[in-house]
Amino acid sequence: MAKTPIKRSQNILNTLEKKTGKNFQQWTDILKKSGLKDRKGQIEWLKIKHALGSEQAKQISALICNGSSEYSDNDELRKHFEGEKDFQKAVFDKIITEVKKWGPYTVTTNKTYLSLFHQYQFAILKTTKNGLVIGVPHAAVKTARSKEFMPVKNLGSEKITHKIVLYDESEVTDHIIRVLKASYEKSK
Repeated sequence: MAKTPIKRSQNILNTLEKKTGKNFQQWTDILKKSGLKDRKGQIEWLKIKHALGSEQAKQISALICNGSSEYSDNDELRKHFEGEKDFQKAVFDKIITEVKKWGPYTVTTNKTYLSLFHQYQFAILKTTKNGLVIGVPHAAVKTARSKEFMPVKNLGSEKITHKIVLYDESEVTDHIIRVLKASYEKSK
């Protein structure tokens, strides 16, 4: 079965270091030092100067220019916040505003949840009629010394072991952000 564009994108990011000898953060630093601002120029430069494949170059450039994967599916993303779940968009936006400050990331959509990736998945966001569920690995909860996140099973990924439910953007506290950042940093 052929991979979806989102799965191809994730695969490119997950295998970048193995195939090129440099991880995503190293490629980000190299590209930023080049001073190139437009995507087309960045892609060509990465292909010519560093012999990257087209898809690798496109993914690196897309994440740096847009802060999200080239294959982000905005229609699928919007579906998560339709109807009685629309109030959760403000919570999501506040979380993404913080994540953007940390560096490159990707939001991928699934029918039932959203995945946040750095080099690996670091969080799951699931819209429910009762609030936005944030799922993270145990290591992030432990690092941030959080007692707010509760153990959970079957949230969408084996490694996601703890969750919290937020109802309003005012509940996106510094403590919640610390847990997410710990998870982001551990996904390197």
